[in-house]
Amino acid sequence: MHGGSPQLIIGDTVSLYLPDDNLYFDVTFISFSGSNNGGGFSYIRTSVTSLDLDHQLNPIRFTLTNNFPNPFNPVTTFTYQLPESVPVSLQVYDIKGRKVLNINEGIKSSGRHQVTLTASKLSSGTYYCVFTAGGFQKTQKLMLLK
Repeated sequence: MHGGSPQLIIGDTVSLYLPDDNLYFDVTFISFSGSNNGGGFSYIRTSVTSLDLDHQLNPIRFTLTNNFPNPFNPVTTFTYQLPESVPVSLQVYDIKGRKVLNINEGIKSSGRHQVTLTASKLSSGTYYCVFTAGGFQKTQKLMLLK
């Protein structure tokens, strides 16, 4: 848990793997009822991906999971899913809003993908990553600790 408080994971997306079915489920936590000592989460399923190539399932919407690890030094990975083929890019900005890194992934097909960000030439600090896939855009806060 993030700092011991379950409230801090609201909005986070996690991937669950079911090895018997060879499926990945992505779920996004939307609410929590209870206290730090226990309770229950509400969530929505954001995608299902089959690893069986004969039964490949398309994601139902654009999703981007939180990069892992975060904080990182100097490599972190983003996992994302696309319901259709679109151009994908990531731009990284420093705390003053200056673009410090650009990753152009090109056109990616529908399905589950990963992109690795290497920030070995950047200083320790807070950065913001803007992920763009077609008309979908999401910003995430990154912490680089060297």
